Amino acid sequence: MSPEMVERVLAVARDVSPELAAQLEKVRSAAPEEMSQAMRQNARRLVALAILKDRNPALYAIRVEDVRLQLELRKLGEDFRAATEAGNAAKAAALDAQIAAKVRTQVDVDLRARAQELVALDEQVKSMRDELVKEQRDTDARVAERIEAVRKGQPIQERGMFGEGGPGGRGRPREPGAEGDRPRGQPAAKPRADA
Repeated sequence: MSPEMVERVLAVARDVSPELAAQLEKVRSAAPEEMSQAMRQNARRLVALAILKDRNPALYAIRVEDVRLQLELRKLGEDFRAATEAGNAAKAAALDAQIAAKVRTQVDVDLRARAQELVALDEQVKSMRDELVKEQRDTDARVAERIEAVRKGQPIQERGMFGEGGPGGRGRPREPGAEGDRPRGQPAAKPRADA
């Protein structure tokens, strides 16, 4: 992972969980060679959020809140199981009430994030439709351009799934999930708390 991406991931970790960020900073200071291993354990979730932070800050804020709640629920679940195993019924009941309230909040946050993702997706589809209409208007120019390319023995620059406008660029499919695989503004995959 590049130093720039490490910094971006650390910034996201600070937003999500100061404890996680402190752990990663400690590893980086004490044993830089172990930093990549520590990052890998949290990378998928944090890298997805780092990319989302640049592309859609409003959605990023909601997703950070979602991940925070998931982490809090994980801890509450651990505490609940410990209280149950210890036979502390009063503590288990109090934790159970906290879990129920926190789960409702987390589900609400997740629904808000999904609604915002749909708005971003709708905007992306509209942009793609507008681009298609423009390209349809420019059909004659594209035909002339391709005729000239064929006459000169140059490759035809395709658009769409395997062309310059698609994920592969110049006819080569891109690995799924590769950087730049999603047009700007399109929602990122939802980061998972257990990633």
